[in-house]
Amino acid sequence: MSKRPVLRTFMAAIIFSFAVIFAGSQASADDCISLDIGEIIANPSEDICVPVSISNVTGWGVMAFELEICWCELPAGLIQFVEVTPGPVMINSGWRAPIYGQCDDNCISVAGAGTSPLIGEGPLFYIWFHVSANAKPCMCCNIWFEDATLWDPEVPMNVCTEDGSVCIESCEVFGQITYWKCCRDECGDYYRIKPLDGAYVHLMDCHGNPVGSQYTDCDGWYRFTCLDPMDDDKGDSVCGYCVSVDYCPIPERCITPTDAGLVLQHVVCLDDLDDCPFPYDHGVIFPQRIAADVNCSGMITALDASLILQFFVKLIDVFPCSDMWVFYPDGSSNCVYNCPGRLDWTGILKGDVDGCPRCPQGLAFAASAPTKIKFGNPRHTGDIVEIPVMVKNASEVAGIGIEINYNQRLFSVVSGVATGLASGFMAVYNPNYAPGALKVGMAGMVPFSGNGAILKIKLEKKGPLARLALGHLSIAEATFNDMPAQVLSSRGTPEATQIWAAPVASPNPTAGTTNISFGAAKTSRVSISIYNVNGQLVQTLVDGQIEAGVHTVTWDGKDLNGSRVARGVYFCHMNAEGFTATEKIVLLQ
Repeated sequence: MSKRPVLRTFMAAIIFSFAVIFAGSQASADDCISLDIGEIIANPSEDICVPVSISNVTGWGVMAFELEICWCELPAGLIQFVEVTPGPVMINSGWRAPIYGQCDDNCISVAGAGTSPLIGEGPLFYIWFHVSANAKPCMCCNIWFEDATLWDPEVPMNVCTEDGSVCIESCEVFGQITYWKCCRDECGDYYRIKPLDGAYVHLMDCHGNPVGSQYTDCDGWYRFTCLDPMDDDKGDSVCGYCVSVDYCPIPERCITPTDAGLVLQHVVCLDDLDDCPFPYDHGVIFPQRIAADVNCSGMITALDASLILQFFVKLIDVFPCSDMWVFYPDGSSNCVYNCPGRLDWTGILKGDVDGCPRCPQGLAFAASAPTKIKFGNPRHTGDIVEIPVMVKNASEVAGIGIEINYNQRLFSVVSGVATGLASGFMAVYNPNYAPGALKVGMAGMVPFSGNGAILKIKLEKKGPLARLALGHLSIAEATFNDMPAQVLSSRGTPEATQIWAAPVASPNPTAGTTNISFGAAKTSRVSISIYNVNGQLVQTLVDGQIEAGVHTVTWDGKDLNGSRVARGVYFCHMNAEGFTATEKIVLLQ
């Protein structure tokens, strides 16, 4: 095993750790006892305690050990060996303190034995070192097991060991990037606690020269370590570093129709978007207003609301603003002049006007009971199917998001229009939000409450054959003011509306007889009748219970009395549990 000294840049005090495999013949991770040295952090002029730990040895029968541990050579004596003391495993096993000796300036031998086997796992013993006051920042040194033997009177031992290094800390700049959110704590104060992972942080020296960049971790933290102290223009030794942030991924579900609703309310002076002030650099900014201006025009207009809805349904991927994020330091400066130095930042996401995620105390539109959503009865007119979306228990709704699944092979989306309770709302839809998924975003200036229709979905059947294909639509999810709605279900399945098959006559035109095919989405009572252009009943073809599926009946061109009717235009009308459809038939005689 090499004993070459290693120098490398590092930014944290002193670290000891081991990670090399040293084992007897045919050893593996499954048949060896492991020895390792844990990670220790220290500063110059400190005494550090380095544990040498052992894996669980219960049942192995270890009665003695012999270890040789070495470390690299550094000028001025980076570390000096002090002593070895017993650890919990030796003490709990009834063993005496280990014996040790220093083989040379950079190696020690440690041995121990007992009258009963070692029991347990954890620190076997501790090695004490002193870190010299002359240790230079960012210097690192390897430490390793030169030899490791565990003795068992009956079973040969395989030993796995790990080596590591020790490093000296220098200047450090660290901080946390958080996400602005608008909500109150139990004292009524606003606070921001959501960390931002993946934010791109840049470090510069006090002269503006780039030093390095990195992404924040899952808790929003960044850390630049092992930095050299810098001299200012006067020659005084100071640590001067500055930080900037320019990127962060967009949190899911943070830009919603509710944000568009807040923008519209601001436009008509129902909300001034100043509920959540943010102190910055001896002044105050208003994150809601910054987030609302998604086209960076300097004004908040209805166009901003439209762009937010388009982004929600994925009609656009970015806003006209070049940057989705705006970052502010949590203080009056983004620079530090001492070590270590902490610089925190808060991000404001364009389009997220209410500050995501919402917290219960700060909900602007809290409903007393969950809003319920379902489909109404579809209406068929030729190849067009109109399906209303109904709500119940709606309370002060200003923003709506709905995702609907449909069969793309049978239907194409014609439109999605706000109606009924939401007739004054702005509605944006994307039929290609995902394969077979229609996404609708709605926002209004004046919130609505109550029960009734809010949206009308219009579909077109793809050709005559599709008219005979039975299908359904289902509501995948829905939110009202960012709160999940209760999607009414039947037998544990999402709310779905059955698409019945309207009657199709063939041949049409006909010289006397035509076959009329139709589809029942479920077993139900169905009536199919023929009417003339004056609305008078000519013939009843079906009137009774019909099983689910596609069926065919024949009209022979005769009326209720069995007489052949005159040539002209007739209408085949189908009625089944709220579903109605009409097929025009041209009779040639």
